[in-house]
Amino acid sequence: MLPSATLAFGVRFPNGIELGMGPNVQYLGVDKEDKAGLQTALTIAFGKTFSYGLVNLPVNLAFTTNPDGNRLSLVFGYALKKKTTRRIN
Repeated sequence: MLPSATLAFGVRFPNGIELGMGPNVQYLGVDKEDKAGLQTALTIAFGKTFSYGLVNLPVNLAFTTNPDGNRLSLVFGYALKKKTTRRIN
């Protein structure tokens, strides 16, 4: 298992479809000369956010590519919405 970090910038459309892309950095360990091995790549992600009451559930596929190979990831999570109230004057 090799750790990696991705910073993706994107957009979510009103129908819940998401698109994003950004840089990825993967740590490959330490080589024989005690130098840390880092590998950079480009990540492109797409998916959909499902809403259930006050909870958003984003589900995305992220494709990461670089000269040494490609990776496909399934990314999911949740986000709580604030309950809004209207004032009537």
